[in-house]
Order: sequence, then C-alpha cells, then structure tokens
Amino acid sequence: MRHRHSPTLLAALTALLLAGCSAPSASTSTAESSTSAQASDDAMTQTVGYATKGSAAKNKPKIAYIAECASAFAYCQARLKGARKAASHFGADLQLFDANFDSAAQLRQVQDAIQQGYDGYVFSPVTDASGCSDWQLLKATGKPVATINSPMCGNPDYTTGTVGFVGMQTTDYFKQTFRNAFKTCDGSCTVVAVGGYLGSDLYGRWKKALDAVKAEFPKVTIADAQPASFNPSQALSVVQDALRATPSVNMILSANDDMTFGAEQAVKEAGLTPGDQVKIYSVGGSAKAVKRVASGTWNGTSALLPYDESYYGVTQLMRKLDTGKDTPGFAYLAKAPAIVDGPGTVFITSDKVSRFTPQW
Repeated sequence: MRHRHSPTLLAALTALLLAGCSAPSASTSTAESSTSAQASDDAMTQTVGYATKGSAAKNKPKIAYIAECASAFAYCQARLKGARKAASHFGADLQLFDANFDSAAQLRQVQDAIQQGYDGYVFSPVTDASGCSDWQLLKATGKPVATINSPMCGNPDYTTGTVGFVGMQTTDYFKQTFRNAFKTCDGSCTVVAVGGYLGSDLYGRWKKALDAVKAEFPKVTIADAQPASFNPSQALSVVQDALRATPSVNMILSANDDMTFGAEQAVKEAGLTPGDQVKIYSVGGSAKAVKRVASGTWNGTSALLPYDESYYGVTQLMRKLDTGKDTPGFAYLAKAPAIVDGPGTVFITSDKVSRFTPQW
C-alpha cells in the first residue's frame, strides 16, 4: 500500500527540509564540484542488462516522472516517449509532471506528487540547487528516486542516496566536444560559441568547459560566446553580429542542433560556405542535424540520447522496486549500446552517419 501524507504533515515536512537542506547556494548552482564526472561501466551494464531481461511488475506500481521539460522541444518529447515506453514494458503506471524549466513549478509538482503517494520517482531537476532541495523532499517519503539528465547537490554526476543517475551532458562531455572541434583547426581558429539559457546549469557547464578547453589550444581565439536560449532566431542574431564584428570567424560551436540551424543561416547570409569556409560543430545528434552532417554542410554533431536517457532512468527505478537493488554510479550514455554498437563515438561526422540512429 502506498504511503499518503496529510496536507498538514506535508507542509511541515516541506518547511523543515527547505530550512535545513544542505543544497548549494544559487551562486554555485551552475558549477560542479572539483571532481570530474566518472562513468561507471558497472552501472551501465546493470542498467542495460535489466532493461533487456527485467520482467513486468506484478502489482503495476505507480511512478512519477518529474521532469524539467516534456513538451517544450523535440529533445524533451523524445525523453517522454522513452519514459512511457519503459513504464509500459515493466508494467508500471507513469504520471507526468512537466515543470517547463520553472524551478518554482517543479517544487509545487514535487509536493503534489508526494501528496498523491507514488511508489517511486524518476526525477530530472531544473537546477542543481533547487533539485537538491526537491530531492530531499522526495527522499523523505522513503520511496526510491532515480535521477536523469542533470547532476544536483554539487555533484558532478551521481548523488549518493538516489537509485542511480543516467545522463550525458556533464562538464566533461562538453570538454570532449570542444576538444573534438578545436583539434580540427588548421593553424589558427577564430570561433563563435552559442550556448543555451543564460544562468541555467546546462549553460554553466557548457561555458565552464569552453573556458577550460580554450586554455589548452592557444591558437584558438573565442571571438564571441553568447547564450541563445536554444532558439534558432536568437542564434541567427548572435552569429550575424559576431560575423559583422569579426569577419575572420572560421568556426561556429553550438550547444544545440536547433540553434545551429540559425547559425548556419547567418553564415550563408554573410556570403560564406558553411562546412568549408566556416566549420560548424553542434550538439544533439538529431535527425535533421545528421542529414546536415551527411551533406557536408555541418562538420559534426555530438550525439545525445534522450529516449535512452529516460528509458534507462525508469529501468533503474523498476529494478529497485522489483529487486531492491540500487544502480549506484554514473550510467554515462556515451557507453550505451546505441553508441558502443553503433558509431563507437558520440562525435557524429560524415563517416559515422550511417552507423548512428538519431533519437529525436
């Protein structure tokens, strides 16, 4: 039988935990700890193994999918499909809570989910700090919590006490992405970098990685690095301004495939050839992006696996409910079968396209 909290108890519990939670302050929420993210081969092996062999639950558990987004972008929509597919596979009843990138909304949804009494939670936090506070509330119910997508509580990946962590976009992932692009520079490169939402944890990890890797490549000059909120029109404007100010720009780095289309348009409008006169490297691995890479218009896109991310998150939760076993450590999606048995790398270039199946 699921445990249900009275409104009075819930209010008291919320006040207590928000007052005493040791989450990082807002000023540190976009920075990971000094320890780099460390992938766990064991966590990925256990997750994939249970995804393949795990059986449907006998009692149809009720689980909550509490996500920072579920409908805003194609990436979020693909993740929701993965969560629902896994829930169906394991015989669970999944309920969606979509915060749409609003941390205050996510707190309210966490409170609602606790009130409704679920058997377990799959949680993708809006921010590191707010996510840590929300997780403490979920943890206090005594029900298992699996986390996906974004680290929390100042950790570079897995948070001790959760069922497990499935993700990709850590600071180290972005560092690898920047290195992959910068090493292709013939001589010197003048770069425009376009990121996501200013002030978000994702932007913070992206910018931190860019600053770190730039120091490793003295012949790379960052002409401009601006947020564009995953919006193609904003990316178009950022790159247009950068090309006017610095005509020598010969590389564009974008943190999201949708933004990269705007960047590509800016390059063309400047009378330059994308993929040749201006190299273009993106992040996402979407179906449309892969076509651009195949045609040579883009030089590469770094794969993300939104469907697998949520599918494996639900898998870890169901494994816990079924066997009582956690999946501690970082189940890094670069080590998932979709990559290992496909292109062998997250860096999708023209010679890797045929071996990669986009998930969004």
